[in-house]
Amino acid sequence: MKRIALVAVMMMLSVFVFAQTYAAAEVKSDPSKAYWRGSKVIGMNVYNQNKEKIGDIYDIVGGADGKIHYLILAHGGFLSIGEKLIPVPWQAVKPGAEKDTLMVNVAKDKLEKAFNFDNNNWPDFMDPTWDAKVNKFYVNP
Repeated sequence: MKRIALVAVMMMLSVFVFAQTYAAAEVKSDPSKAYWRGSKVIGMNVYNQNKEKIGDIYDIVGGADGKIHYLILAHGGFLSIGEKLIPVPWQAVKPGAEKDTLMVNVAKDKLEKAFNFDNNNWPDFMDPTWDAKVNKFYVNP
């Protein structure tokens, strides 16, 4: 009787371990199932499609609709001196190839021409003209 109980327990444990392993593998193989906490996104490295580092996340901009609209990319500079802040539409951001990284499909030289601002002069994110201009930049990288 003890042997049957032991076998049953071992079978249940093996099913549990298999299920946990399968679930972890499934999430790793399907980036669309990933989620990020805001506190973890800020500071994340961002790369382009050529695996070149283009900056890191400085801030997150959300709207009254409860959605994230922009990630603010810190680009260039040294120790935050001369750094450009670049708004990147949320829909232009994808999970990166490496853990805890993000990817934006924009060439480094094109990013130099992206709309940017400094930390003391934030744009009006509610201005529809500005919003359209920034979004258009990332639609056709």
